[in-house]
Amino acid sequence: MKALDLTPEQQAKIDPILDDMRQQMIALRSAGLPEQERQAKAQRLRDAMRARIREILTPEQQTRYDEFSGGEGGGRGATAGRVWVIGPDGKPKAVAVRLGITDGTSTEVVSGDLHEGQEIIGGALGGGNQPNRPSAPGGGGAPRLRL
Repeated sequence: MKALDLTPEQQAKIDPILDDMRQQMIALRSAGLPEQERQAKAQRLRDAMRARIREILTPEQQTRYDEFSGGEGGGRGATAGRVWVIGPDGKPKAVAVRLGITDGTSTEVVSGDLHEGQEIIGGALGGGNQPNRPSAPGGGGAPRLRL
Protein backbone atom coordinates (compact mmCIF):
# COMPACT_ATOMS: atom_id res chain seq x y z
CA MET A 1 0.00 0.00 0.00
CA LYS A 2 2.98 2.29 0.54
CA ALA A 3 3.87 2.01 -3.15
CA LEU A 4 0.48 3.54 -3.99
CA ASP A 5 1.06 6.58 -1.76
CA LEU A 6 -2.43 6.34 -0.31
CA THR A 7 -4.02 9.26 1.44
CA PRO A 8 -5.31 8.67 4.98
CA GLU A 9 -8.85 8.79 3.58
CA GLN A 10 -8.06 6.11 1.00
CA GLN A 11 -6.39 3.91 3.63
CA ALA A 12 -9.45 4.28 5.87
CA LYS A 13 -11.64 3.01 3.02
CA ILE A 14 -9.31 0.16 2.03
CA ASP A 15 -8.68 -1.26 5.52
CA PRO A 16 -12.28 -2.53 5.91
CA ILE A 17 -12.09 -4.12 2.43
CA LEU A 18 -8.98 -6.06 3.46
CA ASP A 19 -10.55 -7.05 6.80
CA ASP A 20 -13.69 -8.24 4.99
CA MET A 21 -11.56 -10.24 2.56
CA ARG A 22 -9.72 -11.95 5.41
CA GLN A 23 -13.01 -12.95 7.04
CA GLN A 24 -14.45 -14.27 3.78
CA MET A 25 -11.32 -16.33 3.10
CA ILE A 26 -11.42 -17.81 6.61
CA ALA A 27 -15.07 -18.76 6.09
CA LEU A 28 -14.28 -20.23 2.69
CA ARG A 29 -11.48 -22.40 4.09
CA SER A 30 -13.81 -23.86 6.71
CA ALA A 31 -16.73 -24.39 4.29
CA GLY A 32 -15.62 -27.92 3.40
CA LEU A 33 -15.81 -27.35 -0.36
CA PRO A 34 -13.90 -29.46 -2.87
CA GLU A 35 -10.45 -27.98 -3.59
CA GLN A 36 -11.22 -26.86 -7.15
CA GLU A 37 -14.47 -25.15 -6.15
CA ARG A 38 -12.81 -23.46 -3.17
CA GLN A 39 -9.98 -22.15 -5.35
CA ALA A 40 -12.46 -20.79 -7.90
CA LYS A 41 -14.45 -19.02 -5.19
CA ALA A 42 -11.27 -17.66 -3.63
CA GLN A 43 -10.22 -16.24 -7.01
CA ARG A 44 -13.63 -14.57 -7.40
CA LEU A 45 -13.26 -13.06 -3.92
CA ARG A 46 -9.78 -11.72 -4.79
CA ASP A 47 -11.05 -10.27 -8.07
CA ALA A 48 -13.96 -8.57 -6.28
CA MET A 49 -11.60 -7.16 -3.65
CA ARG A 50 -9.27 -5.77 -6.32
CA ALA A 51 -12.22 -4.13 -8.09
CA ARG A 52 -13.39 -2.51 -4.85
CA ILE A 53 -9.89 -1.22 -4.13
CA ARG A 54 -9.46 0.12 -7.68
CA GLU A 55 -12.60 2.25 -7.25
CA ILE A 56 -10.91 4.13 -4.40
CA LEU A 57 -7.69 4.87 -6.29
CA THR A 58 -6.77 7.71 -8.61
CA PRO A 59 -6.01 6.78 -12.25
CA GLU A 60 -2.26 6.93 -11.55
CA GLN A 61 -2.61 4.71 -8.49
CA GLN A 62 -4.79 2.30 -10.46
CA THR A 63 -2.02 1.84 -13.01
CA ARG A 64 0.55 1.08 -10.30
CA TYR A 65 -1.91 -1.20 -8.48
CA ASP A 66 -2.65 -3.17 -11.65
CA GLU A 67 1.06 -3.69 -12.22
CA PHE A 68 1.62 -5.52 -8.96
CA SER A 69 -1.77 -6.88 -7.97
CA GLY A 70 -2.49 -9.15 -10.91
CA GLY A 71 -5.36 -6.87 -11.95
CA GLU A 72 -5.71 -5.39 -15.40
CA GLY A 73 -1.93 -5.26 -15.73
CA GLY A 74 -1.71 -9.02 -15.17
CA GLY A 75 0.70 -8.76 -12.25
CA ARG A 76 3.72 -8.27 -14.50
CA GLY A 77 5.14 -5.66 -12.14
CA ALA A 78 4.53 -7.67 -8.99
CA THR A 79 7.30 -7.59 -6.45
CA ALA A 80 9.70 -10.51 -6.55
CA GLY A 81 9.91 -12.42 -3.31
CA ARG A 82 11.01 -15.69 -1.81
CA VAL A 83 9.50 -17.99 0.76
CA TRP A 84 10.82 -21.23 2.19
CA VAL A 85 9.09 -24.58 2.36
CA ILE A 86 10.22 -27.87 3.80
CA GLY A 87 11.56 -29.96 0.92
CA PRO A 88 11.25 -33.73 0.48
CA ASP A 89 14.57 -34.16 2.28
CA GLY A 90 13.22 -32.29 5.34
CA LYS A 91 15.41 -29.25 4.69
CA PRO A 92 14.22 -25.72 3.84
CA LYS A 93 13.88 -25.08 0.12
CA ALA A 94 13.55 -21.59 -1.44
CA VAL A 95 10.53 -20.91 -3.66
CA ALA A 96 10.44 -17.79 -5.85
CA VAL A 97 7.11 -15.94 -5.71
CA ARG A 98 5.56 -12.73 -7.03
CA LEU A 99 3.96 -10.66 -4.28
CA GLY A 100 0.91 -8.45 -4.65
CA ILE A 101 -0.82 -6.25 -2.13
CA THR A 102 0.07 -6.21 1.54
CA ASP A 103 -1.25 -4.50 4.61
CA GLY A 104 1.94 -5.14 6.58
CA THR A 105 0.44 -8.23 8.23
CA SER A 106 -0.73 -10.37 5.32
CA THR A 107 0.69 -10.42 1.81
CA GLU A 108 -0.95 -11.63 -1.39
CA VAL A 109 1.01 -14.17 -3.43
CA VAL A 110 0.27 -13.43 -7.10
CA SER A 111 2.23 -16.36 -8.49
CA GLY A 112 4.75 -19.00 -7.52
CA ASP A 113 5.06 -22.74 -7.06
CA LEU A 114 2.92 -22.84 -3.91
CA HIS A 115 -0.46 -24.35 -3.19
CA GLU A 116 -3.28 -23.04 -1.04
CA GLY A 117 -2.90 -24.32 2.50
CA GLN A 118 0.76 -25.25 2.01
CA GLU A 119 2.89 -24.51 5.06
CA ILE A 120 5.76 -22.09 4.62
CA ILE A 121 8.56 -20.88 6.84
CA GLY A 122 7.59 -17.30 7.55
CA GLY A 123 10.36 -16.35 9.94
CA ALA A 124 13.18 -17.76 11.99
CA LEU A 125 14.16 -17.35 15.60
CA GLY A 126 17.52 -15.76 16.25
CA GLY A 127 20.45 -17.53 17.87
CA GLY A 128 21.06 -17.55 21.61
CA ASN A 129 22.67 -14.10 21.55
CA GLN A 130 20.04 -12.51 19.32
CA PRO A 131 16.74 -11.32 20.77
CA ASN A 132 13.57 -12.41 19.05
CA ARG A 133 12.25 -9.34 17.32
CA PRO A 134 8.70 -8.82 16.09
CA SER A 135 8.31 -8.74 12.33
CA ALA A 136 6.30 -5.53 12.28
CA PRO A 137 5.81 -2.58 14.61
CA GLY A 138 3.49 -3.69 17.38
CA GLY A 139 3.71 -7.26 16.10
CA GLY A 140 5.00 -10.23 17.93
CA GLY A 141 6.12 -13.10 15.77
CA ALA A 142 6.85 -14.27 12.29
CA PRO A 143 5.20 -12.63 9.29
CA ARG A 144 2.06 -14.32 7.99
CA LEU A 145 1.55 -15.39 4.42
CA ARG A 146 -1.86 -16.42 3.20
CA LEU A 147 -2.34 -18.26 -0.05
